[in-house]
Amino acid sequence: MLIYVGNANGNGLVEKEVEGEVYPAAILSALVQEKVLPEGVSVKEFHISEGDKSGILNLTGLNTDIGSQEEALFLAAVGNTFTKAFQLDKLRLLVDGQNYTSGHVEFTDKDYLTYNQDYQQI
Repeated sequence: MLIYVGNANGNGLVEKEVEGEVYPAAILSALVQEKVLPEGVSVKEFHISEGDKSGILNLTGLNTDIGSQEEALFLAAVGNTFTKAFQLDKLRLLVDGQNYTSGHVEFTDKDYLTYNQDYQQI
């Protein structure tokens, strides 16, 4: 399966092909293994709305107290990996059932991650 991980300079993403089935828990496990996400993060819920090709990813165990560049890379990596894997137009990110919020970003019900075409430089 194809995932997106941080580049060597820490200022963008690269595509990486890894072993595994394309399902949410396996993708998340690969992102944890590649240090995109910290240990202990898991998928609480994932579902796709076929009507508008959107998805909702609800994570648990995610610490959102991270630096702004690390956060930008994490959000782009998760957005690109899940939108590409499941052919979504957009992905809503929740943490423990609540909109993703950190010291830098505060998502609302109308905020989605989309495929970032400029992923090589974030």
